[in-house]
Amino acid sequence: CMEQIAAGVDDGAELRGLICEKPLGRNLAEARHVAALARRTGVPTAYFENQVHMPSVATARLQLAGVAESMGPVALARSRCRCRLTWAC
Repeated sequence: CMEQIAAGVDDGAELRGLICEKPLGRNLAEARHVAALARRTGVPTAYFENQVHMPSVATARLQLAGVAESMGPVALARSRCRCRLTWAC
């Protein structure tokens, strides 16, 4: 996936930033490859971990408690891309 993102940036795609969650790869070599591609893009990067426990997420959940009562629980959605690479995204 990071290879596709880097190729898109090489082709002129404009990104505001990249957010990665752990693990960056199945091993150190893959993680270094992903990090190198991210650096190559020149796009700001951030690393998120355990989002549900982040203070900003916890605060947002408290602020949305009233909405959850009327509309149902707030959910965190994630997506996963499928790449034709030798390692999984």
